[in-house]
Amino acid sequence: MNIKFCLFVLLVVNIHASLYVRSNAADFNDDLQFIKKHDTPIVLKATDSNASIIVSAKYQGRVLTSKASGNSNLSNGWLNYHAIEKGNPGVGGEDRFWLSPIGSQFSVFYPSGSTIEEKNWRVPSTLTTHPVKVVERDASSITFHKTYNVENNVGTKFVASLDRKIRIYSKNEIKKSLNTDISNDVDMVGFESFNTLKNQGDDWKASTGLIGIWSLGMFQGDDNATAIFPIAKSIKNTANTPTYLYPLTSDRYVQKGNTLYYKVDGKYRSKIGIKAAATKPIMGYFNAATNVLTIVTFTFEHGKLYPDAAEGVLKKPYMGDVINSYNHGAMDGSVLKNSSFFELESASQLKPLKHGEFIEHTHRTFHFSGDVKELNRLSVQLLGVTIDEITSVFR
Repeated sequence: MNIKFCLFVLLVVNIHASLYVRSNAADFNDDLQFIKKHDTPIVLKATDSNASIIVSAKYQGRVLTSKASGNSNLSNGWLNYHAIEKGNPGVGGEDRFWLSPIGSQFSVFYPSGSTIEEKNWRVPSTLTTHPVKVVERDASSITFHKTYNVENNVGTKFVASLDRKIRIYSKNEIKKSLNTDISNDVDMVGFESFNTLKNQGDDWKASTGLIGIWSLGMFQGDDNATAIFPIAKSIKNTANTPTYLYPLTSDRYVQKGNTLYYKVDGKYRSKIGIKAAATKPIMGYFNAATNVLTIVTFTFEHGKLYPDAAEGVLKKPYMGDVINSYNHGAMDGSVLKNSSFFELESASQLKPLKHGEFIEHTHRTFHFSGDVKELNRLSVQLLGVTIDEITSVFR
C-alpha cells in the first residue's frame, strides 16, 4: 500500500469534536483573531497595497494564510482550527516546510529498523511541534533558522540546518515574477518561501539516503474548485504522472492535451504525482465559487534526483515526483465534516551533500480575484487553458 495518505492522519484526529467551525469562505481578520488566541502571529504586508500574509514561528515558519489587495478579506489558506485550539500538529497553512522523502527505506517518517508500513509511520516532532528562530525581520519579509537532527529508516543520521526566508511581493514584483502585466481591476497577493538546507554533519551518500526540501500548501476544498497542471508536451506515459490512494476516474482526474485537471473538493482521498520528465514548474487552481485563480511556481531542474514516496524498500528511490497534489477525505473514502482541504506540493532535488554544502528551493504562491476577463487572460497565459475550460471539465 502506498503511504502518501499518512501525511494527514494527524489532521483528522478528533476533528469532529472541534469547537470552532471555519467556513469555506473564511475571513482573514477572523483567522487572525483566532490565531492570536493561541500564537503570536507575524503579519507581513505588501509595500504598495493592503495585501497581507500571516506567518508563524511557533508552527515551524509556515505561512498560515493570506489576503489579496482590495476590499475583500477572503482568507486563502486552509487552517485546522481544532488542531490550533488543542495544540496539536497538523494546523494547516499555505506554505510549510517538511523533509523529503516521505516513503522508501530512506524516509525519516519511519523509526530506524522498523518495517515500512502504515502502523509505524509518524511525523518527527521537529517538523511539527518545535518552533523556529527568527533571525531577521522587516515589514515585508522574515527569515527563520532551525537545526534538524533526524534519522532515516536504515539508520542514517542527518544534522541539517534550515534558513527559510518568507517574503510578500509588491504588485510590481508579482508581475515581474510571472512575467506578465496585470490589470488594476484584479486584486492580488503573492509570496515566496526561499529555503536553504545545509549539511552540518557527515557527508550524505545516495546509498544510505538523502533528504531534501519539501514545500506543501493547503487550501480550502470546494465543489467548484479544480486544480490545473500543465505538463511537458512529449509526455503521454502515465508512469510519469502516477496516481495514488483511491481510484481516480474521469469525473475527478483527466488529461486533455498537455494539461492535467484534478477535482479538489476535499471530499475524496486521493493523490497525484508528476515526475521530472513531465514537470513544468507551474501549477494552479480556480475556485468558481470565490472567483479566485491561484498560481504556484517553484524552482526546478531537469536531470536531478527527486524523492519517491512509495511504501516499501525501493530499488529506484530517486526517481520520484517533483509535484504532488493531495485531495483530502476519510480513510474509508467518506466525507469528513469541516475538513475539506487539498494540497499543492513541490519538492527540491536530492543531492549527496558534503559537510557544509547546501541545496535551495523556492516555492511561490499567487492569488488573483476580480475581473473575469482578466483572470481568463492570466489563466491562458500562465496555465494554457481558459477559465471556461477549467470550470467545464468536470461539469
